[in-house]
Amino acid sequence: FAVVEICAGGRWGAEMGDRDVTLAECVGLLSSESRERKFMGMVLVTKLVHGLDPESLRAVSEAEGFGRFLTSMLRATAVVNTAKEGEDDDLDDGLMMAMGDEERETKAEQVTASHALALAVCAALTRSPDVAADPSFQERIPIFAAAMRRANRYADLPVTAVGDACETCAAVIAAGGEEAEAAAGSLGLVAAAAAAVIAAVEDAADDDDDDRPTDSLVDSLGPNDAVLRSIQLLGQLLESHAASEPIHARDDRGDSSKTQPRSHARTNRKAVKSRPGARVAVAKPAKPKHNPRARAVANAMPSLAWTVASRPGRPEQIESLRCLVLAMSFAPARRPEGDWPTELARIARVSARSGMSVNPGAAGGGWLDDLRGGLSSVLRSKTTREMRHAALDLCSAAADMAGAPRGGGGGTRAP
Repeated sequence: FAVVEICAGGRWGAEMGDRDVTLAECVGLLSSESRERKFMGMVLVTKLVHGLDPESLRAVSEAEGFGRFLTSMLRATAVVNTAKEGEDDDLDDGLMMAMGDEERETKAEQVTASHALALAVCAALTRSPDVAADPSFQERIPIFAAAMRRANRYADLPVTAVGDACETCAAVIAAGGEEAEAAAGSLGLVAAAAAAVIAAVEDAADDDDDDRPTDSLVDSLGPNDAVLRSIQLLGQLLESHAASEPIHARDDRGDSSKTQPRSHARTNRKAVKSRPGARVAVAKPAKPKHNPRARAVANAMPSLAWTVASRPGRPEQIESLRCLVLAMSFAPARRPEGDWPTELARIARVSARSGMSVNPGAAGGGWLDDLRGGLSSVLRSKTTREMRHAALDLCSAAADMAGAPRGGGGGTRAP
């Protein structure tokens, strides 16, 4: 882990010298038996990525032993991993409580640096469609989803690394086609993407509150880049029927007690006959009162509205507008009887209490006011016909949603 810190600080150049590093040398480092040299090779990948063609990226990804090492870095913990292959090992994170405060903090920082470097490499490599289509990356989607949610060991992940996870998933799904979209749907990746949007936008909003020139935001490749990549992924998933299915209907088989509140882990007993004259009690899981994945996506609506209002003319605004049209117009019309219209109605009712607003002192406040202001700026600007049509469609959908009855579903409309 010390090597991660040295590499991240740029001091790996002393080891390599001042000369240019070739692709062959990079692959050689990644194929080395030494962990330190593998770390240095990974940092070089992030430095060389803009000059590498798809074939070169493929050569890097196929370096001997590199795939296993990359996965081990993505799954790194501050304690010895006791989980068996294929099992969720997030319980190991609790063992850190046995350490002293200083030791625990140091270990956590080292693990976070490892995760961030590994995610940056994944984002770099999957810019090659051939690499993104490799089954190993599709198998890592649950890891990327946990990173996007900042769950457990990923709690301190920087927002730029969250953006790297989003970019990687977007490339993997685009390269994998229907099979990858179905996998994303079964894993509920759309909820993780929504969590990434919320985290990235909150970070960007905090940056806007800092005392620094507004022009510096335009050149930012940090938080705002993460905003763009997370919103692009969410839009990509909402556009896919298979990937967006979790917001319309709950998959009781996929909702385990680990991903639900404890109250949802309760079971009901149903008596069934096993043989003549005998009855046994079979545990039947109780259904949650709401669709957790639909609620997670609905909770991202205020962040999308804030982006539309606060980023006029920026790529983030365009992608947010597209995302909102998909979420508020196309998705409810696709499955008006599903869970999604109910969650949209709920988030509309809590608009005034949403907490984040471009104009928090304005009368009413809330994310619907942000959306109204953002759409007004789009319609008043010199924008494309497609943007105007999207804004008008969203105006109609927002008006329907604002007037929807408490039961939900009344705000749906044909696109």
